[in-house]
Amino acid sequence: MGQLYLRGMMFGGTSNPAQALEQFRQAYDLAENDMRRSYFLGNLVDAAFEAKRHDQGRSFRSTAI
Repeated sequence: MGQLYLRGMMFGGTSNPAQALEQFRQAYDLAENDMRRSYFLGNLVDAAFEAKRHDQGRSFRSTAI
């Protein structure tokens, strides 16, 4: 679901960055291991900054590094 919300932002459609962030956060929390969680970090960073939640975006970015 998070991808759909992000695609809306990228292609000029209706976007809901806060909803995208929530969807990616749920997927991240449900991931079984660090390898799977790392898959979501880039999307979490993008969605957090789009939702103007810069502190969260920086935190996710730090985790990704």
